[in-house]
Amino acid sequence: MKKNGITLPTSMFEIAETVGFDAAVVLMDNFGGIGSFYIPRVALERHKIARLIGFENYKKLCKNFGGQRLFIPRGAYRRLKKSLIIEADGNISNRQLCRILGVTERYVLKVKAELKEDKKQGELF
Repeated sequence: MKKNGITLPTSMFEIAETVGFDAAVVLMDNFGGIGSFYIPRVALERHKIARLIGFENYKKLCKNFGGQRLFIPRGAYRRLKKSLIIEADGNISNRQLCRILGVTERYVLKVKAELKEDKKQGELF
């Protein structure tokens, strides 16, 4: 999708599926909410993004998004973290989630409790 000449990913999951969740979080930390950033068509090891997420991940990013300007909204960070917690429920420990996402265990438990509450509400109707 294009808006004002900036290509927006359909979601941060599109980027996370390309480079992995750890690298996607690094991109959000460095570029989220500060405007757009350009992904070159050709991956060079000396590029700032390559140094941030690793050259192999950067090559994947260039392959899928090369020649595009991406914009990561600041709120995407929180939504992606919540989505990851929900998707990982039962597959990864709370402590590992905390380390990967840089959140507290209390936050992880809160998100999981909200999910369970939502499921209960759906069963009422």
